[in-house]
Amino acid sequence: MARGRILKTVLLLGILALFLVPLAVAHAAAKGTVTFSDGKGPSDTVTISMTGVADPGAGKVLVGWLISDDGAKKISTGALTLADGVASGTYSDPAAANLLTTYSAFAVSVEASATVTTPSTQVVYSGSINKAGLAHSRHLLVAWDTNPDKKAIAVGYRQQGSLALTHANLALTQAKAGNLAGAKVHAEHVVNIVEGAKGTNFGDLDKDGATGNPGDGMGVLPYADDTVKHANLAQTAAAGNDTFDTYAPMVVASANAAKSKVTLARDTALPVFGATETTIASLYLTNVVAVLTKAVNGMDANGDGVIEATAAEGGINQAYWSAQKTATISVAPGAPKPPATGDIGYGSIALIA
Repeated sequence: MARGRILKTVLLLGILALFLVPLAVAHAAAKGTVTFSDGKGPSDTVTISMTGVADPGAGKVLVGWLISDDGAKKISTGALTLADGVASGTYSDPAAANLLTTYSAFAVSVEASATVTTPSTQVVYSGSINKAGLAHSRHLLVAWDTNPDKKAIAVGYRQQGSLALTHANLALTQAKAGNLAGAKVHAEHVVNIVEGAKGTNFGDLDKDGATGNPGDGMGVLPYADDTVKHANLAQTAAAGNDTFDTYAPMVVASANAAKSKVTLARDTALPVFGATETTIASLYLTNVVAVLTKAVNGMDANGDGVIEATAAEGGINQAYWSAQKTATISVAPGAPKPPATGDIGYGSIALIA
């Protein structure tokens, strides 16, 4: 009798193992990322991409959660779409607010409904941004106190670079239309946007009695220097972290490559103020537009159809997108670990049995 009960118990455990081991293996094999991008505003959107994800079971869904630094705030990113172990989802802040301002961690919970407003205790996957590097990612992407309107450094770099290109095109349009004075007005805007109020060449370059500057006064070139500085600080602070070790150098390479082109565009614009004919001004401004276009958008130097975030191809956009990638959240099986004193907290969330 006793022997029979033992055999039945062993058999039952074996049957359970057939179901539980594959599930555990599926969880253990899962991995993914949460990345920040621009929708209607800077870094107001996250994209969730995971592979090796286990099915939560009949009548259950996997719901994503963005979690604040201290764990006090959690917002649902909605139910993840799951097919053949691949889970995906996107979420955009309804007010186009910068999500990286508040959120630095992510978790996936098993829920009975996609519309829950707080996570259950059944958390199967989670991850967070490296705390040491996070501060500098936020300087690049959220805010930097000494900039105009506390504008984030990489955000300012991108905005002012694009603005300089806009006015270069306006200058060229005026020159081609035969309006030399109008061309010089916008060429002055280009130089002043590029250099900022503290720049050597900043001022009334067209001698019309007014200093035109549609920019924020900081200057594209100073933004470039600060972008490089804070990307390097981020990598140093997060030493050994794969995400920062991968993407911070891309920020640096692209920002420096763009800076060289922006400097060349500035130097090419300066002779416009001595031009006495629109044909000559047009020649200079054509080159200014061409160089600034490459500075902002990057260039496909090797013709492979992809603009990489490298010294050879990168531009301001590539520097900005790489900065966003430094804030990538790597997601792995398990609930967030209880924070040590002073670390980021996530509240009490237990791993599903």
